Amino acid sequence: MVEDIDNKQGQVTTPLPDGRGQVVGIHPFAQFHFCPKCGSPRFVEHDAKSKHCEDCGFTYYFNPSAATVALIERPARQPHPQTPPIREGSCCSQQSSDGEALPLTGERGAGLEWLCVRRAKDPARGTLDLPGGFSDMFETSEEGVIREVKEETNLDVDCVEFLFSIPNQYEFSGFLVHTIDMFYRCHVKDTTGARAADDAGELLWLRPEDINPADFGLHSIRRGIEKLLKLQL
Repeated sequence: MVEDIDNKQGQVTTPLPDGRGQVVGIHPFAQFHFCPKCGSPRFVEHDAKSKHCEDCGFTYYFNPSAATVALIERPARQPHPQTPPIREGSCCSQQSSDGEALPLTGERGAGLEWLCVRRAKDPARGTLDLPGGFSDMFETSEEGVIREVKEETNLDVDCVEFLFSIPNQYEFSGFLVHTIDMFYRCHVKDTTGARAADDAGELLWLRPEDINPADFGLHSIRRGIEKLLKLQL
């Protein structure tokens, strides 16, 4: 992904990979003025991804933070007429020729509900989201998504399956964090204890056919929902 940076204002324009416009924000370069190692103000742009200290020689690369997103399914409470039965078995699915998991195809996606949350905090407070959040230091991405699901929904995940990843920009405390959002199907044996907590203000079980991607406030989640709905067909 190519970013055009206005060095005077620190503004970055990022073309989206699917060609649907651009994301505009403040590049991290604009907010890091001093070397984090020695404190020198001679901390200058080195290339499109890094800054370099002319005093101590330290080079810092701005890489995306790891974040996770959970797709949690359950059988629909009131299945539509003539809904095919859901196949029981492992939560692991087949994979495409490029190694990407193929979720929600054929009977697998029929008669299901997806667990969505309503965001209780900014950014995009009040919009829909999927459970998830940032991975902590010293934990795997899989451990991170299990922890985030527990914190936001009180559900215990016993199996995770990687689906795909989407780059994102997440503004927090006035700082634009570049992230790589990793989507997982998370299997939960018992959903009766679900309750909203932490960043989740409300839990909603929604049928895929009733979901509108425009109701999801975060860009990567909207794109992920669109992809999941497309793969379901």
